[in-house]
Amino acid sequence: MKRMKTIGVFFACILLFSSINSCQKYDDLSDQNPMLVVDVQLIGITPTDANKIYLIYYNSSDWTEQWLVQSTTGTQFFNPVVLSYSSMYLAVFYDLNGNTVPDSGDPCIGYNNAAHSPVVEPLTQIQFLPLEIKQITITLDIAGPVYLP
Repeated sequence: MKRMKTIGVFFACILLFSSINSCQKYDDLSDQNPMLVVDVQLIGITPTDANKIYLIYYNSSDWTEQWLVQSTTGTQFFNPVVLSYSSMYLAVFYDLNGNTVPDSGDPCIGYNNAAHSPVVEPLTQIQFLPLEIKQITITLDIAGPVYLP
């Protein structure tokens, strides 16, 4: 009977040690859970169901290669799927005519104040390594830069 108790205590200690040890893998990228949180400060803009705020994800800094677009009637975007990307480029626009795409005259700004008019400025790259919760703020002003085709 003592032998069974000793074996049981031994296995319980191994189980406890392995669970404590697995919680300490902070340097392993597969254990990290990043998320992108984008706060949009609006000046002179009130989003509605017909005129939303859009967040555009780009693969390059020259405002081409859109690969994802999110919309909201609020002022925050959440993206928990940035795990598979080490970097990206972002822009925000307000859809004045409600057609869901950036058009001439739509207020539009890239991350870190990259303007699309009067001159197209390169977008700023956002790095996600180390993988973490990344919170950024973009200010969108009705009187600010607009999207020009």
